[in-house]
Amino acid sequence: MASKLNISAPRSVKSKQAKQKIYDAALQIIDEYGVEYVTVANICEVVGISVGNFYHHFASKEELLANFFLASYEQFEEESGPENTSDPIEDIVAFYCSYSRFCQDHGLEFVRNFYNPRNSALCMPERQAAGRQFAVPSLERTKRQIDAAKKAGAIREDVSTAQLTEDLSTVEKGIIFSWCVSEGSFDAVEYTRHMVSAFLDSFKPTGA
Repeated sequence: MASKLNISAPRSVKSKQAKQKIYDAALQIIDEYGVEYVTVANICEVVGISVGNFYHHFASKEELLANFFLASYEQFEEESGPENTSDPIEDIVAFYCSYSRFCQDHGLEFVRNFYNPRNSALCMPERQAAGRQFAVPSLERTKRQIDAAKKAGAIREDVSTAQLTEDLSTVEKGIIFSWCVSEGSFDAVEYTRHMVSAFLDSFKPTGA
């Protein structure tokens, strides 16, 4: 029987493994101490790496938290209900309400670490740095829902799907930012329903 080859992992695999160790360390800190203890220094202490090594894999602590936040949201989205009902406008409203519910369920401290002005992950993908692109909520899902609403005559045909998608994303970010700075003083889900519904009303065909 041939002996097992003594080969080393390629650089891309090593990089992926190192990022996973950093990610796992952040999760460990969150589970044991809370998200406020997730600092670059604490992560490096747990993993046993230098601060420079951390920044080789992540641009900032915010980017690391963005990865965790988005991974959690992707799982949440996969587990959410059917995408379409008989009311295409309600589909859009319900989708953004579900995102606000996701944020509330994860708690103020965690969401506030993601929703801060230094986090470039909150920019639209085309405005983010190359190779570091994120989009929350799912822009593609929103685009599909808007196209379905236009096809059903619930949104005017002349409305740009791409622009309305970006505008809805901006409205939602404003709601969550407000919820964070107000220390969670209002129901983000109900406010999202109010704001998104009112916003979409301006894009309905005349007489609809």
